[in-house]
Amino acid sequence: MPNHEFAELLKLVKKLRDPESGCPWDQKQTHESIRLCLLEEAYEVLEAIQKKDWNELKKELGDLLFQVVFHAQIAEETEEFTMNDLIQELSAKLETRHPHVFGDLKIKTAEEQMQNWDELKQKENNGSLLSRVPKTMPALLQSAELQQRAQRSGFKWDHISGVKEKLQEELHEFSEAQESGDKDHIEEELGDVLFVLTHLASWLDLNAEEALLKANQRFRKRFAYLEKMSAQEKKKIAEFPPEQLEKWWRAAKHES
Repeated sequence: MPNHEFAELLKLVKKLRDPESGCPWDQKQTHESIRLCLLEEAYEVLEAIQKKDWNELKKELGDLLFQVVFHAQIAEETEEFTMNDLIQELSAKLETRHPHVFGDLKIKTAEEQMQNWDELKQKENNGSLLSRVPKTMPALLQSAELQQRAQRSGFKWDHISGVKEKLQEELHEFSEAQESGDKDHIEEELGDVLFVLTHLASWLDLNAEEALLKANQRFRKRFAYLEKMSAQEKKKIAEFPPEQLEKWWRAAKHES
């Protein structure tokens, strides 16, 4: 972004926060009050990418940038840090983590770079490879990131068959937990099943989050078909026998 436009954006956000002439809503916001806005905007960016709607992506990235600038403005007002501090620290971090670009280190492949990236972050985090995986990340994304980092360190099965065997083992333990009736134990074993499924996706070079998002989209479309068919009959879905719902569901699957 040209410096002039970025400077104008900073002025605009500062104006919104002005105690006397700014917007009442913007004036009262804090880091905590708008933290979920940041998450919402990030998900809208992901949705635009998934739809390959590049014009929408432009708009959503702008909304996401606004969140960054807004947080920086709040931080400047409370003397925590400035936008310049943020940019300088980011630039320094990028240079440090790319010694093959800005230094003398020789790296030929993306895999070598990821290995070097992990080693650098491990040094920054006092030896813990997993400590910088945010605990507030959605569980599925967090699981994938934890396992990918562990795998790059050498903690992994030699073959996908080991993952599949582990999945069968966890499904068996889940069934045993169900028989026990212990809800805490059932939850624990269900978590293990989901964790291994995430690992299986990684082995297949798939993203578990993306796979589930697409499954959610298919479910939305197919359920909407059931709603449409039941509306045509002027009845609620619950008024139809399972056999009829199954018939419609199969038709919906065929359409999608």
